[in-house]
Amino acid sequence: MPKMKDVLKSYKELQDETEKSNASKEKNRPKETGSFSSLETLREALLKNIKTKKTPPTEEESPQPAKPETQSPMPPKETKAPPEKEEKVGKTRFSAPQTFEKLPPIQIETKKREGEIIVFNGLNFYLDLHRKIGQIFSDARNNFQINVTSILKVIPAMIDSIRTGEELFILAIQRKRYATWLASHMVNVAVISVKLGLGLKLSDTELHKLALSGFLHDIGMLKIPNRIIFKHGKLTEDEFETVKRHPEYGLQYVSHLKDTMPYLINAIYQEHERYDGSGYPKGLRGDEISLFARIIGLADTFEALVHGRAYRDGFITQKAIQTIIQYRGKSFDPKVLKAMLNTISIFPVGSYVQLNTGEIAKVVSVNKQRPVRPIVEVVKDSNGNVINPPYRIDLEKEPLTYIVKQIS
Repeated sequence: MPKMKDVLKSYKELQDETEKSNASKEKNRPKETGSFSSLETLREALLKNIKTKKTPPTEEESPQPAKPETQSPMPPKETKAPPEKEEKVGKTRFSAPQTFEKLPPIQIETKKREGEIIVFNGLNFYLDLHRKIGQIFSDARNNFQINVTSILKVIPAMIDSIRTGEELFILAIQRKRYATWLASHMVNVAVISVKLGLGLKLSDTELHKLALSGFLHDIGMLKIPNRIIFKHGKLTEDEFETVKRHPEYGLQYVSHLKDTMPYLINAIYQEHERYDGSGYPKGLRGDEISLFARIIGLADTFEALVHGRAYRDGFITQKAIQTIIQYRGKSFDPKVLKAMLNTISIFPVGSYVQLNTGEIAKVVSVNKQRPVRPIVEVVKDSNGNVINPPYRIDLEKEPLTYIVKQIS
C-alpha cells in the first residue's frame, strides 16, 4: 500500500502537469487584436462601470414638453455658403450604397401554432411596414389627418418577430434601403428601438407605445427641404436651424393625438434631446427627457451610423457601436446604452464575416461572454466557392480560427 506522502506527491505532480497544459493552451490562443478587441474591452469596461437606476420612470411619469409656439413653417432663408473643402462623399446624405458579393439570402422564419404552420417572411413584412408609413406620409403631405390604425395593427407581430428572431433587425441594419430615405429610416428606427426596449425589459404595453413612437419620430422632416436633407457636406448655420425645427413640425402632424397618446408627443418632440443637455430643442438633460425619447435618440443615431451620410459611407455594426461608445457615450442614458451593448451583438445573427482562413461564414449564434467569438456557419471556402452543405465552427472552442472582417 503506497504511503500518504507518495500519494500527495503524485497528486502535486498531476496538478503541475495540468497547470502547464492549461498555460500552454492559453499561450497558443491568439490574442484578440484590432478594432474587435478594443471594442470588446470598451464594452466590458462600460458594462462594469455603468450605474443604472432601479426603477426607470414610465412614459406616464415622464415630464411633458413645453408647448412650442404654434407657427407655420417658414421657408428656409436662401443663403449661399462659401465653397468648402469637402471630403470625398457618397451619393446622398442618408444613403451610402455599397457593393457586396452575393451571399445567401436571409432565411424565412417558420413558426408553429396550434398544429398550423405559419410562414413568416421577414422581407415581405418589412416592406409592408414601409408601405404603411408611406401612406401616412402621403396623408400628411395632402394635409389629411394622419391615421395610425394600420400601423397599430401590425405592431404586435413586429414585436413578436423581434423578440423571437433576428430577421427584422438584420433587415433594419442592412445598408440597402427599400424605399425613400425617410420611410426607411423611420421603419428601421422603430425596429431598433423595440430591440432596445426588449433589452430594458419593458412591458408589452410599453413596447407597443415605443414602436409607434419610433415609426413617427421624424415625421416633421417632411417639412424640411430636400436641398438641405440631401446636401453634400456641412450644413450652414441657417440650414441647421431649419433642420432643428422638425420636432415642432412633427407635433403639428400629431396634434390630434395629444390627449390619447401623450407619450407620442413627448417622443417626437424630445428625441433629439441628449442626456448631457447638449441636444435640442429645449436642452433637456437626464430624466427630464422621456424614456421613449432616450431610447429612440440612441436608435436614431445607431441607424444613421450604419446607413451613412453623403460625406461618408455607412459603418458596419461593430464600428457604429464603437463610435457611439467612444465619441458620444455621454449623450445617451447609461442604462439605454447598456441595453444596446447587451442586445445588439458586435456580429449580429445572420450577418456575414470573413475568417482568418479566408473563408466566409454566417453568424448563427452569439457568445454573450465573448462577443468576438460567435458560432458561425462556413458558407464559402477561401477561393469563394460555395460549400454545400455548410459546416459550423464554435470560435470559442477553436482558438486558432477567428474573425478578421465583417462583410454585411
